[in-house]
Parts: sequence; C-alpha cells; structure tokens
Amino acid sequence: YVYAITGGDIQIIDVSTPETPQIINTIYGLTAYSIFSVGNLLYIGGYPDLTIWDVSDPMNPFEMGNVDGLPGGPGSTFVSGSYAYQANRYGGFFVINIQDPYAPYLVGENLEFDYAFAVGVSGNFAYVADRYLGLLKILDISDPVNPFLISSFEVGIQARDVFASGRYAYVISPWDGVRIIDCG
Repeated sequence: YVYAITGGDIQIIDVSTPETPQIINTIYGLTAYSIFSVGNLLYIGGYPDLTIWDVSDPMNPFEMGNVDGLPGGPGSTFVSGSYAYQANRYGGFFVINIQDPYAPYLVGENLEFDYAFAVGVSGNFAYVADRYLGLLKILDISDPVNPFLISSFEVGIQARDVFASGRYAYVISPWDGVRIIDCG
C-alpha cells in the first residue's frame, strides 16, 4: 500500500497492480502534514502533533495513540527504533518514545531552531532542515532525553527537505537544488 495526504486526510492506495492503483479507503479528520510508515503502523504528523494508526486491515484502520500539545506544529516525522523524531516548525525538534504505540510520550527536545521543517535520521544523528535560515543542523541523539546540536551547514536560501544515509545528508533547497553534505 501507499499512503498519501490529501487535504489533511490520509488516502490508502492499493498498488498491488501498479498500472491501476486504487484508492481503497480514506482516514478523515486528521489535519495530516507528514506520514512515516513502518510495517502496519502509520506515524502521522499533524494535529494532534503525532498520531499512531494501525493499518494492518486497510479497510478498518484505527488510532492507537497520540501526543499533542507540542509547540509549533509538525513539519515532518521520522521513525527509527523506539523513537519518533519530529521537526515542529517554530517549536523546534522533539523526540517521542513510541515503544508502546498506545501510549507515546515526549522524552526530549532541542529548541535551537528558527523553523525546523524536515528531519532525517541516520545512526545516532538527526539531520534537521532549518527552513528559513537555509541551514542543515545536525544533532547527536544518542541520548534521546538530551538531543544536542553538534554542527550546522549553510545550504542555500531555504532548506526544505533532508534525507540522511550513512555519513551523507541530502538537502533540498528550492532555489539552490540538492546539496550533498559529507558529515563524516
């Protein structure tokens, strides 16, 4: 399945026949801004800030748990292991324990951002696009309770998205294109 945000709702799309994808269900009323899928779980950034849904039966998805009340408003969410990492625009960067999807809770934060818009994670590091400053900020997340800034790089006029793999971060800037940064 593929999951798509349309007008804040989540569409569940069957792509078992790639030539003819079919929308088979829609989850309404979420105000979703980002989706991260792991197995049969969807981690949805929006309002509430993070909502976890079970989509093992795509015709009957259900909400398992959520975290709400974080400052800002989610830009993107990345899940790795027992944690969800969220870039919350004016609010900063947040670490949420998702080990029990029925009872997620906030464990750490870093507020050293102007507009934390996108996040990627590789190993013990989170790579966050600070949108309007045009910066990639790298945080050490080895202690989820205390994520701390270790470095930042100028990437152009704006930093809109980021993907991290190994020691490399790939940052998208709408005016400056894709920047590949060796963070090793």
